[in-house]
Amino acid sequence: MTALRDAEDLAASRHGVITAAQCRKLGVAIGDVRGACRHGRWRRALHGVYLVERMVEDESVALAQAAVSSVPAGSVCVLQTAALLHRLAVPRSPGQLHVSVPPDQVRAQRRRDRTLRIHQLVHDRADRTAVAGVPCTTPVRTVADLILRMSRYDAVALLDSALQARLIDDVGQVEPLLRGRRGCIRARQWLGETAVAESPLETRVRLRCIDGGVPPSDLQYEVLDGDGVLLARADFAWRRQKLLVEADGEGPHGGPEALFHDRRRQNLLVAAGYRMLRFTWKDTLRPETIPAAVRAALARASYPADGRRRPAA
Repeated sequence: MTALRDAEDLAASRHGVITAAQCRKLGVAIGDVRGACRHGRWRRALHGVYLVERMVEDESVALAQAAVSSVPAGSVCVLQTAALLHRLAVPRSPGQLHVSVPPDQVRAQRRRDRTLRIHQLVHDRADRTAVAGVPCTTPVRTVADLILRMSRYDAVALLDSALQARLIDDVGQVEPLLRGRRGCIRARQWLGETAVAESPLETRVRLRCIDGGVPPSDLQYEVLDGDGVLLARADFAWRRQKLLVEADGEGPHGGPEALFHDRRRQNLLVAAGYRMLRFTWKDTLRPETIPAAVRAALARASYPADGRRRPAA
């Protein structure tokens, strides 16, 4: 059991990751490894790679460390795995870990795990970095590699996320890394669709409005009362019609305190003459759901209850 404790001490310096080769070197018997897994102390992450459960503080980092530990030296995490290390908004590949291995090692890599995807992406040294000691592609290279493989909505959400987190300064940094690659013409068009967004849901709501012909006049719109006191900041606004739209994700609006705050805030906005629509992720799945609701609200703003059309501002 002393050897097992030594293995766990080593795993503590590697985000909870230990390999079978390291266990053999420390004299850990295969029966002890299986016993630790059976009792829930350890968990098999990949072929020949284990996680010591109590040492794992961040699942994404631990799995990324496990991925690069299972392939030759010089390999780096790429695509969704690199994006998760950088805390970028990206759809997860269910059970998939992505690594790029050196060119001379590609053929030597046997597919022993369905969860591990082996790539051969050509990277300059400047395209590589590390997060918490785990080698991966830089944020700008990660974004470029991913948007070439993504749909428009996911790609723009990823770009918005990188800009919001200040992991890239400008989408112009991404464009040179797209040149000459498959899908570059399509991906280049999406660079101009970025905007201030605090979540992928906000990006999707905004794109649905644009595609439906009702683009908002303002993003992150601050509503002030008559004394200049901030009442609220809305995700989207149609300022002239005094219409506000919020993208309601599960996190910030789920608890009782958050619901109380949202209702009080909405009452203040209604009292100030504004109307508000709220949309969830499910609303973004059908192209017409959000634009139709916005168009109807804008029409009511133009034709109030008295039937008289309001003059343009």
